[in-house]
Amino acid sequence: PRGVVPVWATHLTAAIDIQKKLLYYTVIAWADDFTGCVIDYGAFPDQPRSYFTLRDDSLITLQGVGLKLGITDDDGAIWNGLEQLSARLMGGEWRREGENAGTMQVERCLIDTGWGEKTDLVYEFLRRTKHRGLMPYKGYGITAGRAPMEDWAKKTGETRGMNWLVTSASGQRGMRRVVVDTNFWKTFVAARCSTAKGTAGALWVYG
Repeated sequence: PRGVVPVWATHLTAAIDIQKKLLYYTVIAWADDFTGCVIDYGAFPDQPRSYFTLRDDSLITLQGVGLKLGITDDDGAIWNGLEQLSARLMGGEWRREGENAGTMQVERCLIDTGWGEKTDLVYEFLRRTKHRGLMPYKGYGITAGRAPMEDWAKKTGETRGMNWLVTSASGQRGMRRVVVDTNFWKTFVAARCSTAKGTAGALWVYG
């Protein structure tokens, strides 16, 4: 069922992508072997239709929600959306599968800073939010002509993993941020989606 954490999951993560009209989000439960299940996904504000695009004229937008609160500019509307969505994702508890199995909380939620016009806004929001576990994220499409991340010069205070790194706090705008090779991780996710259910490393969607 939607919003229910599988019994085998040990970690719960989320991500938010910022568009002018909407915030897209996903919540994924993971096992330690990268078996995963998308337990929730969608857009904020919630939409009445299950299928829609950013071009649709009938969207309920961030700006429309903001106007009801007296917010008349895009930055304020996006900020309000981030506040409400992060409260939903980080402030709530997600029920675990099974009787009396308890709940889990999202450990980490990455917010994309790739939209240049709104990068400063995202960092300012992250400085002010009360929700722990939110981090800025930036993806780079590393092609064959560029040095792989493992060859990048290591800087003091960084944490590194498989085609990702977390910068030191002395870097971008005084905050630690997650940097990834998006091409590698798109391929990785595609492989997870094409792995049969019941096999270690498979990724599926609720329902």
